[in-house]
Amino acid sequence: MKNQRITNGETGSFLLEALLSLFVWMMIFSAFIPSFMFLFEKREELQYIGRANQIVNEQYLKWIVNESIDRDIYFQGLRFHIEVGETDNHEKKICVHYEWKERVEKFVCRTIVQKQ
Repeated sequence: MKNQRITNGETGSFLLEALLSLFVWMMIFSAFIPSFMFLFEKREELQYIGRANQIVNEQYLKWIVNESIDRDIYFQGLRFHIEVGETDNHEKKICVHYEWKERVEKFVCRTIVQKQ
């Protein structure tokens, strides 16, 4: 009879420990998952910034060899729009515009050095 009571007490203690450990794991995951999501979003944003810089450099090289500059380039479903404009100092520049999440417009520009 005493063996049954000890076994039942251990079983209840085991379930309580299991629930407690489950609660602790849930607290740990709830603390770290948002930070991982933030890191994934920043990584994606840096990937698009790197792609925009690459596009600016490619278009700059095209301009140097007198090729036509592309107007739109698509990368992973995101549209990069390329424009040639002037700075306040009347220097030419190539800009790549794209929309980031929630309709935030971002751009990367490079001043064009005049050919000699």
